Amino acid sequence: MARTHFVKKANKQWTCRTCRQPIEIGKPYKWFKMRYYPKFSYHDTCTIPKAHMTTSEHLGNLYGAQDDLTASVNSFRGFAETDFAGAVTDLISAVEEAEEMAEQEYESYT
Repeated sequence: MARTHFVKKANKQWTCRTCRQPIEIGKPYKWFKMRYYPKFSYHDTCTIPKAHMTTSEHLGNLYGAQDDLTASVNSFRGFAETDFAGAVTDLISAVEEAEEMAEQEYESYT
C-alpha cells in the first residue's frame, strides 16, 4: 500500500477523491501516490477507502466489500428501535454480499 502524506496548507486547489468536493487553498489535506498513477488527494476529514490504495483488482474488490460491510454495521449501530427488523435485514444482506464477493475472489485464484 502507498504511504499517506499529510499537508497542513494546500498551495493549490485539489479535488477530494472521496466526496468529490474541492480542497480549498490553505486548508489541510492528505494525499498518496502509487507508481505510474496520479496523485490522489483527500480532505483531512474524509476517509481514504482501502480499495483506492491498491493496484490489485482482487484486493480492491475485497477491500470494497469490507468497506461496505463496515458501513452497514455502523448504520446498524445507529438504528431506531422501531425499525429493528429492517436494520437486521439490511445487515444480513450486507454480510451475504461480502461473503459472495469473497467466494468469487477465492474462486478466481483457484
